[in-house]
Amino acid sequence: MSLKPSKVYHAPVEKSIDDSVYTMRNILEHRSFRLFRSFCRQQLIGLHISYKQPEWNRGLLSPFVKEAVSSLKEKDTWAFLCDTSERHKKKSSNAMQQIQEIYSTSSLSELQALLPFFMLDGINGNYEYVTRSPDDSVETYIGGEIPNLDGLVIFSVPFQHELCGLANALFCVGAGLASKRGKIKLHTQNKPQINVEKCNACRRCLYECPVDAISMGDRHVILDDDKCVDCGRCVEIAGRCGVSYNWNATPDYFQTRMLQQAASCMEILAPKIIFITVIPLNEGNFEILISRDPVAIDSETLNILRHNNLFDESICSSFEHQIELAQHLGIGTMKYTKEVIAY
Repeated sequence: MSLKPSKVYHAPVEKSIDDSVYTMRNILEHRSFRLFRSFCRQQLIGLHISYKQPEWNRGLLSPFVKEAVSSLKEKDTWAFLCDTSERHKKKSSNAMQQIQEIYSTSSLSELQALLPFFMLDGINGNYEYVTRSPDDSVETYIGGEIPNLDGLVIFSVPFQHELCGLANALFCVGAGLASKRGKIKLHTQNKPQINVEKCNACRRCLYECPVDAISMGDRHVILDDDKCVDCGRCVEIAGRCGVSYNWNATPDYFQTRMLQQAASCMEILAPKIIFITVIPLNEGNFEILISRDPVAIDSETLNILRHNNLFDESICSSFEHQIELAQHLGIGTMKYTKEVIAY
């Protein structure tokens, strides 16, 4: 990806949600900026709000998503909400349960009548696109429908995350678009573990393994780490019988792996992706940032957060390190021009 300066469109502080939404739409539809105007009739355009966003954040984003949907429908595109599954830790979860939870627990429920919802990695998180990171260091696993998208709009509100530190655009593309196996790789550094005291030799995991990485020992099953591909099926089928993951990812490991995933996603999506960040300030004011570059938009987000003292400096410093690493991996650039737009 070219590291020529990117653009970040910055709407000044607005006094109400309605004013902010109006400003966002005018930026997206502006003839010169070529944002929504780059989308054509009948194209498939996904709108993404990470399931990891706190409930309040998703509620805040709802009117912005509704306005984007209205604009896209006027252009006669096929717009839909999308996400990837959380099945890596919730073994019994599936796409329908997650969609139902999203609609029933947030103010996004009013969007249900406006547009459909699709899981980009299938009903069980197993539909994935496997590629290698641009630096060829690791395999990456992202939702299988991502290469089929004609466009993607990612909405975010910066929030604190236990492993990512501060999560915004880079998190949404690196973790939010990962398949089930991609999320497994984010959260653990090891293969599944066999608890020999819990294993009752039922052989269910042995029969389920697609690569024959599990064999039967004298009293319990044995896992061959070299054959294991981390699909997680053994954990799903026999999690109560002694097969489990040790969710031991450190912040450094998580962020590095997340950015490798993000780099793979951006290789596919860079010409057709738009990031929209809404930053709530004090006294009900908002800042709105729009860009095609996740590194640039996260850099400007960091500047705003620091200027308004919205997070501790330790968290901001960790976020800055994440942004610098993302630039090093070629995901985007911290060199950008900021265009302040007012309507």
